[in-house]
Amino acid sequence: MLAVIAMQQLYAQQNQDAYYRTHPAWISMMSNESANYYEAVHAFTLFWENKETPTEENELFSATDSEKESNNFISSKMSLTVDATKYAFEYKKFIYWQQDVLPFVKDDGRLMSKQEQLDFWKQQHEGRK
Repeated sequence: MLAVIAMQQLYAQQNQDAYYRTHPAWISMMSNESANYYEAVHAFTLFWENKETPTEENELFSATDSEKESNNFISSKMSLTVDATKYAFEYKKFIYWQQDVLPFVKDDGRLMSKQEQLDFWKQQHEGRK
């Protein structure tokens, strides 16, 4: 009986992973307060696995002089795949969201409610006095 349940869970996880690889579910997870942080990061990672990611500004600005002098440096950074172009804004928004909500992630991956975040912030500032 346990083997059957374990096989069903494995099959469900594989189906969900296949869905995450082909659908940007992480976009809606950012605005869903009941979404699990770790699940959103997992969906994001699987979606971008084996895909070209959008170019970030720091990649362009932190390039070495020899890289900048290369004839195809800018064009290679700007010629993106369809997904990289289509989801560039959401990609950058997710990277920001991931860092922004990290202090408010509970051990099980749930995000603190707005009230819990406010209480946490107050507690942090009380400790500084």
